[in-house]
Amino acid sequence: MEQTYTWTYNIIRSCNNDYHFNCADALIDLFARKYGEDSNQVQQLKMLRAHKWVTIHGILI
Repeated sequence: MEQTYTWTYNIIRSCNNDYHFNCADALIDLFARKYGEDSNQVQQLKMLRAHKWVTIHGILI
């Protein structure tokens, strides 16, 4: 599980346009299906994706 998490995490970190986020969403969904929606890693991936989206689009929070 750790290797899959690290791989998914690094892909999300490399997102730099809207099309990449569609792929990131699919990867997070697949990860959640395999390891459980309530796992801590799934929540971390979702938070990373949200943070990366905000960073790319220059949204102030």
